[in-house]
This record gives sequence, C-alpha cells and structure tokens, in this order.
Amino acid sequence: MRDLLVPCCAAVLLLACGSRISLGDVPAQSSSGGNGGSVVDSGAPMGGDPPALDAGTKQPLCESVDNRNLLGASGATDGGSGATGAWSLQRFSVPYDINPVDNMVVTADGTAWYPLSYQVRHVLANGDFKDFDAPSWVWAEQIGHPWGLTVGPDGNVWYTAGQLGQFGRVASDGQITMFPPVSSDDLELYAGSPRAERYKAALVAGRNYLWFASDILGRVAVDGTITEFNLTGPPAVTGLVSAADGMWFGAEGHLERITDDGEITERAIPSGASPESLMAGLDGGVWFTAPDEAGYVTDDGRVIEFPVPSGGMKVTPLGVDVNRNLWLVKQTTLAADQAASERELLRVNLDGCIVHFPLAPSDRQFGADNISFPARPFITTDHQSFVFHDAPPPPPPQSLSPLSAWIGRATPLGDFSERSFPLEGQLWFSALSPDSSLWLFEDAGPIQYVDHLKFAE
Repeated sequence: MRDLLVPCCAAVLLLACGSRISLGDVPAQSSSGGNGGSVVDSGAPMGGDPPALDAGTKQPLCESVDNRNLLGASGATDGGSGATGAWSLQRFSVPYDINPVDNMVVTADGTAWYPLSYQVRHVLANGDFKDFDAPSWVWAEQIGHPWGLTVGPDGNVWYTAGQLGQFGRVASDGQITMFPPVSSDDLELYAGSPRAERYKAALVAGRNYLWFASDILGRVAVDGTITEFNLTGPPAVTGLVSAADGMWFGAEGHLERITDDGEITERAIPSGASPESLMAGLDGGVWFTAPDEAGYVTDDGRVIEFPVPSGGMKVTPLGVDVNRNLWLVKQTTLAADQAASERELLRVNLDGCIVHFPLAPSDRQFGADNISFPARPFITTDHQSFVFHDAPPPPPPQSLSPLSAWIGRATPLGDFSERSFPLEGQLWFSALSPDSSLWLFEDAGPIQYVDHLKFAE
C-alpha cells in the first residue's frame, strides 16, 4: 500500500477500496480557548423520479443554445445591477497573522470561520471577531497548526491539527475538543506514531459523519468516536462526497460507495472513463466529470453518461443546482496575443438535455482554485445561485494600477451577471453563506481584511 500525500489546503482527498476493520471508541480531551435561443426547462424538479434513461446512456436527449447573456437580457456585465439584483460590499480589517489562510467556512448562522497559526477566528456579520486558542505543542517541528476547516453534520466547525494527527471540534462558544485525546505528556510520542500519520488528512462532512482518507478510510462521529476501514488495491484518483448513506469516492474506471456501517459497493462506468471530480447530488446520487464527458450515478447505482466535448477549451465543474442539474464553465486559455477568451456556461440536465449559455468574451480566466460553491446546495427565496470569482495577479511593484477582483453569479435558469470590486491586497480564499452572500479574505502585507459581499434578491 502506498502512502497518500494530502496537501494542507486540499479540498479533495484520495482514496482506495477494500475491506474493513473497526477500532473501538475514542474518548475526548477538551480545551477552551446561470434570449435568443431555444426555450428550455430547468430539468427535473427536486424530489422527482430519477431520469428515465438506461444505464450506459452516452448521448443527450436534446441539446440547445441560450444566448440571453450575449444579448444583454440579464446584464452580463451589469456593474452591480440586473437580473440577479444589486451588490454591496463590507470590508473589515482584522489583526495580521503570519500564516496564510488555507480556507474559510461559513456556518448555518451566516458567520465566517478561518484558521490562524495557533487559533481559529470567528467573524460575525457586523465585522466583530473572536479568536479561539487551538491546543498546540511545538517540538521537533511538530506544530498543531489548524487547517482544512469544514462544517460537520452537527453544525460545529472541525479541523485537522497540523502534524499532530488530531482533529479539533470548535463549538459555537469557542470550546475546542481534540480527538483522539492525547495528554501533553504523551503527545510527542503519539505525534510520530502510525495512527497519528493516518490522521493528518482533511475532514470531509457527510450527512451523518465526517470522513477522511489516507492509507485508510476513517469515519468520525460528532462525539469524536473514530472508526477505521482498511483499504486495499491501488489508490483512487478522485474525491470524497456525501451520499444518502455514507460517501461516494472514485477510482480508475468506476466509482465506489461506502455506507455509514462500512459496506463498500462498486459502480462501473460503462465507457471506462476515470472520474476527475465528484459532486454530490441532492438525492443521494453523485455527478462526476471525466475527459470530454460528465455522468451521474443514481442512488440505486444506475450510471448515465453525457458527452461534453472540450473542443480545446478548459472545462471546470461549478456545482449542482436545486433541480439536481450539473453546471460547468468552459473557456479557452488566454494566449499572450489574445485580448479575450471565449467562455460559456453549461447545464447538464438530469432529464437528458444539455443547455449552453455563451458568455461575452473576456480577458478574465475562471479556474478551479477560485470557484466557490457550497458543499451542500443553498437555496434563496426563489432560486439558487452559483458564485465564482477571478482575482488577477497583482501588478508589478512599479505599477500604480489598483487591484481588483471579478465576481460572477449564475442562476439555474441561466441568468448571469458579473462585476468587479476593488481589492486592498491579494485575494486568497472565499466561502459562500447559506443566505447566498460571499465571504472573502485579503492579505495586504501588514494588514489583512475579511470582506462580506451581499447580493440583493
């Protein structure tokens, strides 16, 4: 078995499949501290039956182009107004921390959380913040730096404690509990142990448990109980996403599902494609993308494939909307002699249709590292929106050009708007709130900022 190396800022974990062993309960240790095209429908309604397509389907039932965003019907570059409403920005200065933020999360109350060197910071909607001390010990380069924050099924914030091989649970009042519990006297020995090495991976929240993967697959209950499942065979190549019961993960030519009690089943992809990314559906199924195609695996295991030829363009998944349809963004790579690249949104409907929404050419490039969408779909009063942003590199030191970022927003019906807003520094990370607002983090050298971007409905 090869060890799997998981980067500190990774949002995707690598897995392998195999048999299970479980360990006993582990007690806790506490510390305070997106109109000129065809009319299309929006796909199968949420909660409806799965699509009536045979397993192995590889062609869309229909394909159409909707030019509303090229014609300006929705204000594709509306400067802050249009079909998706007005935009407002609040910027809050926060104390500087030497370690760059590796991610942000937003809890159900709409407030933001992110890690510091030895603390976890909680930022309220009005800009007030609190820093909670994370238990940490430093010796022989073993540091308990919190990273990989996620919101667990209990609503609390969870994180991985640096190189210590522990997980932290942060309650809303700042109480931090570490799992597995290790006393300060025993931690130096524990930190180099095989178990600690297995527990350095980032946590991914499922419906009932948190999960992680290294050379084993681990399940963490909200009370801190850790159960291990031994993995055999070659390492998987894609991510870990929530199923109705347990989690989905990918491997070469197929997907696998592990239930909450550890039963593993394999779903072969008829074309033999290997998934490159996974996105949870709303009904327990899972969407996947592979070169020149996308596919859906229903909760009962049927596999449906759709061709999505790249045509030399870069294809990046956005997420799954309230109607269970998959959204992608395609764009040409901007060459040095090009003023603008071609871009379009794609909606792959669960009813078997693909809809293209061309966007105006732009000199901005959207990439996988700066697309924000929720792990669990969020619903506004009448629609769901995806938000993705592009922050250009900073200008040369001699340049006086101000920094700026572009934010794009798309609804399930295909309405798209985007606008720029000024930056004080480098835009590092962002996270979506359940109310569809966007939190962002900027690093401006001696000063750091947390931004709250709101979209009026």
